[in-house]
Amino acid sequence: MGKAHANPNAKQNVKVEVRKPNSEMTDSERNKLKQQNKANANPEQAARNKEINDRKRARREESGSVKQLG
Repeated sequence: MGKAHANPNAKQNVKVEVRKPNSEMTDSERNKLKQQNKANANPEQAARNKEINDRKRARREESGSVKQLG
């Protein structure tokens, strides 16, 4: 048997931050990490989504919209 070779066409995973054990991560931290992983996997879609979300934020700011909790 020959040596196993790495697949040259495989995507390289880029880790952005060191993960904490799940018991120490808050829901917010978990969701932010998930979004970062999605952005690394598909940067074109992440750029489109960022543009859309920025437009929404600007529109909300112009209208004076304020989040109300509860």
